[in-house]
Amino acid sequence: MSPFGDPVWVKDKALANHYPCGQDAATALSRGCIFELATGTWQPPACTHREQNDFFSSQREWEFFVYENLTLGEAHPQTESGGVHDRRNLRAVASHDLPHLGTNVQVWTTWEFHLYRCAWLWKRDVLAANGNITGPIGGRQNCADEALMKENKFAMGDVVAGYRLRFLSCSVPPNFVV
Repeated sequence: MSPFGDPVWVKDKALANHYPCGQDAATALSRGCIFELATGTWQPPACTHREQNDFFSSQREWEFFVYENLTLGEAHPQTESGGVHDRRNLRAVASHDLPHLGTNVQVWTTWEFHLYRCAWLWKRDVLAANGNITGPIGGRQNCADEALMKENKFAMGDVVAGYRLRFLSCSVPPNFVV
């Protein structure tokens, strides 16, 4: 049974192990974990909202890119004016390959993905606040504002947003009223 939003279960079960999905894709898969494309995280089934994850993943053929031979922590190459990465210097990565890249690879994605991701995170957090899933509310207001107001800082296809694969535990949602 999936105890969505049960803070006692989250504290006693999910948070008891800081890496319930392990720290690599093979371990995560062997433990039945689900990769959330929007968050770039492996999550135990009880810590994700599968329908929302599937819906987000199916909205577009999301674009992801990496610089060859560049790992997380190294200075990323100079960007064009305003922070846009030149696609000619990037290699495309299919979204289904992201879960297997590892945590030391810096991935870049489009402004469009960033905006959709922000709106999806807000929706997920509202679900969490109403007891439908666990997850942090945190500082997502600016994300929602950008997505909902269709911020025009970049063209939708500009490669500007960092994206990283991570392994996390569930987190207890704070007291939050929507």
